[in-house]
Amino acid sequence: MKNDLTPIYNSSESTKVYMLQQILINNSIDAHVIDKPSSAYPWMSEYELFVHNEDVIRAIHLIRETETNE
Repeated sequence: MKNDLTPIYNSSESTKVYMLQQILINNSIDAHVIDKPSSAYPWMSEYELFVHNEDVIRAIHLIRETETNE
């Protein structure tokens, strides 16, 4: 099975990443968050949001729309 997930967003703010994940899920886009802790500073995590390749354009559009309305 090939990996067809593409990272589309990252942030150190977990709340924002999980909020965006929920927005994508609510719009029928399967989204996954990966927590990538720093090896030098374990308390400083980076969160990446992934979607399937076929959903990348739609997901980025929804994220931009959400950020514009904030």
